Order: sequence, then structure tokens, then C-alpha cells
Amino acid sequence: MTEKKISWFTKVFEDYFIVEIHQGGEIRTFHMKEVKKITNTLLKGVDIDGNKIEYCTNNPFDYYIRKLY
Repeated sequence: MTEKKISWFTKVFEDYFIVEIHQGGEIRTFHMKEVKKITNTLLKGVDIDGNKIEYCTNNPFDYYIRKLY
């Protein structure tokens, strides 16, 4: 994540999610500002830097979403 001062304006008008994917004893963490779709085999969204992310597998995974602000 880019180191920047988080103001109250950012917290009110922008979203910040941390998505953890647990698959086969491995944990992957994504820092997202938008989650478009999430199922047990697909994650689509936009990360904090504005890059599109699509994580797709044939094997199902468990996920945990935390919304920080």
C-alpha cells in the first residue's frame, strides 16, 4: 500500500477492503478499493493503486473480507 496520510475525507468517501484467500494452507492477501464479484472460485476488483485484479481458480477457496473504511 502506498504510504500516505489518511484524512477523514478519504475515510468518508473511499472504500478500503482487505481480502484474504485461504487455499491449500496458503494465504493470499489483496488490498482492494473495490470488490466487483467474489465467489469461492473467483475474485474480481480493483486494488488500492487502481490496477484491475482477477483471481480465478478451478479449486474452491475460502475467503475473508474486512472493510476498514
